[in-house]
Amino acid sequence: MFKFKFVPLLLFCSFPALAFQTGQIVSGGTAVYNSPSSGGASIATLPAGAKVNLSDSAKNGFYRATAAGGVSGWISESAVTITSRKASPSAVTSRTESRNEPRTSTDARYFAGPVLGLAIFGGGSGITFGGRFGYKNAPDQAIGGFLSYTSLGQASLLVVAFEGHYFLPDNMAKNFFVNGKLGLGIVSVSIPNPLAGIPGSPTVAPTSTSSTALLLGIGGGYDYYLSPQFSVGGEANLILLTSGGNATDLTLVAAGKYYF
Repeated sequence: MFKFKFVPLLLFCSFPALAFQTGQIVSGGTAVYNSPSSGGASIATLPAGAKVNLSDSAKNGFYRATAAGGVSGWISESAVTITSRKASPSAVTSRTESRNEPRTSTDARYFAGPVLGLAIFGGGSGITFGGRFGYKNAPDQAIGGFLSYTSLGQASLLVVAFEGHYFLPDNMAKNFFVNGKLGLGIVSVSIPNPLAGIPGSPTVAPTSTSSTALLLGIGGGYDYYLSPQFSVGGEANLILLTSGGNATDLTLVAAGKYYF
């Protein structure tokens, strides 16, 4: 008596994930075997119309199955009709891993997000912040715009640019990307009154100048997907301003993207 109760319990515990698909027994007296073979021992029978949970695929023509009353074992695939299908563990794992898989063309969509970090420009350094927006038009490509502002004490740099991203293949560097920028850089410089602080000197407001230059930029970074809609990462960009004497701007920033 103890053995009869123990075997179904053991079989039931060994099949913890049988909700891959459900089915219904076609004819009465369907045998439930202790192995995927009609030569195995019959441990129970099921009536016509009985509902069963089944494994996602058959082995040697038999499904692993569980039914009401603790019945658990193997039944012939010809004895059951599939009524619904559910996700298998492999499908669940695939979805989890896909958070950090390059997106497919069906996922192409708009994105936007902030950037914040450090910039080195013109012999000085300062905080840079801004944002980007764009559209992922292919699994490995995205296009959009980039805007940043860098404060360097008496000078500042505003960058307004178009940018394109290329996401490297998995076999090279999963979730890494390279990008290019083309746009304008606006440099503003505040020149203080050299006589300020000298008694009797006239009060003269600081003067400021600004210049606009064509810019070209290259960069690269990494995205980590916290969810299918949101990623965080870091990147480095090198920007060359080509008007009125070449100047370079190196930025190291943290960035986020929200896809919608």
